[in-house]
Order: sequence, then C-alpha cells, then structure tokens
Amino acid sequence: MSMYKIRGSAHNVIYYYRDPNGISHQHWESYATGLEAIQRKAYIDYLQKSKKKDEIYVAAMDYKRNSCLRHIGMETIDLPSINSTNDNSHINEKNINKTYYSFQEKWCNKTGNM
Repeated sequence: MSMYKIRGSAHNVIYYYRDPNGISHQHWESYATGLEAIQRKAYIDYLQKSKKKDEIYVAAMDYKRNSCLRHIGMETIDLPSINSTNDNSHINEKNINKTYYSFQEKWCNKTGNM
C-alpha cells in the first residue's frame, strides 16, 4: 500500500512499483497540498488493490515525466501527429530558432540521461 507523509511543506506519496524487468523501485511523489497527495494516494491504493501493476508503472513514469517538464519550465511537449500526411508537420514554429544545446538539455531531462 502507498504511504502519505509530510516533510516540511511538501506532501508526499510513497509507493513501490515494478519496472518491465521485474525490479522493484520505491517512488516518492511530492505535492503542494494535502488534498492532491491524498487523491493520488487513493488512486495508487486502488491500482494496487486491483493488481494493475502495469498501470502503477505508467503512473510513476507519467509523474516523473511531468515533474521533469515542470523542472525545466515546460508544461507539455508538442509532438507531431502520427497520422499527419504533411512532410513538414514535425516542424514546430516555436522550436525552429532554438539552439542544439537547449534541445539537448530538454531531451536529456525528458529521457533521464543527463
């Protein structure tokens, strides 16, 4: 089962998940308010009781991805449409003037290789 713990001003939800290789990991999620943390704890407890191990893993990875995006100042990443027929659809106007270094920094943070 997941745990709810307050450390300083952060409200944390702590739980274990298994990666695709079967290795168990402890995961901490921090929230600004107790309500957000309690809601997340309830959701994780539901997934654990339902034995939805794959969904717990996806939830943990989504949290990690979103926290990395918030850390670098982005809310979402604009991804190209899979069904797009236009050859230049992968070009985002906001990304044209960015440097390689800024792209590399965001990519490494997103994939966890930095």
